[in-house]
Amino acid sequence: MQENNKFQLWEQQINMMDNIIFKNEDNQEIKQLQITQNINIQISTIVYRCGGIYLGCTKDSKRHGEGKQFYSNGNYYEGEWSSDMQDGIGIFKYNTGDSYQGEFFQGQLQGFGKYFYAQSRKLYIGFWLNSKWHGQGSLYNDKWDLLIDGIWDCDNLIQQNEKQ
Repeated sequence: MQENNKFQLWEQQINMMDNIIFKNEDNQEIKQLQITQNINIQISTIVYRCGGIYLGCTKDSKRHGEGKQFYSNGNYYEGEWSSDMQDGIGIFKYNTGDSYQGEFFQGQLQGFGKYFYAQSRKLYIGFWLNSKWHGQGSLYNDKWDLLIDGIWDCDNLIQQNEKQ
């Protein structure tokens, strides 16, 4: 089953079934759905006081597993969570039009991913560490021509590879 279909099924189940509703220590509403008698998966809708909304899996009242987060400033994240942080594969869309698709670790862009810069229409494809270009990576212009290919250290080019 594709990931989007899973979320649509969960959303339908949340809307159609009686759910156990309780408030956690932050006074956020949690909806719990019993999928089977043997496995208790929490599918939650969390509405934050600041206006953000989370729809997805939770564990111990924290975002954990697959989920979608709609931020009050217009940003959006869909992907994997661990202990309330973006962790695993995901897509982050910024209210500026920028977008990142790739790996996250403890809320940071980390591992392999691609970042599209909406204003300049440039694309970086490569490795990240602590939300900075780090390791092998390539930068492309708005016509998708290769601008720079090389090795990066904290957003600084340390070795440029020759263009083929």
